[in-house]
Amino acid sequence: VIANSLYFRLLETAGATNSAFAGFLMPVTATFLGVIILGETFTILQIAGALLIAAGLLIMDGRILRVFRQR
Repeated sequence: VIANSLYFRLLETAGATNSAFAGFLMPVTATFLGVIILGETFTILQIAGALLIAAGLLIMDGRILRVFRQR
């Protein structure tokens, strides 16, 4: 109940695009916590996945596209 209330408050104040950022960051956070807390190994595929997620978030944000459009 509390998580849903917080989510809908975030959705109302930040908008749908910014709210979606949290969903994309969950796998990266889970992987990082697995490495730190559980001692799991960190592979090149996980790094590549995190970079792809970061690139998607940057494109979704739109700031990078504005930089390229100005040139």
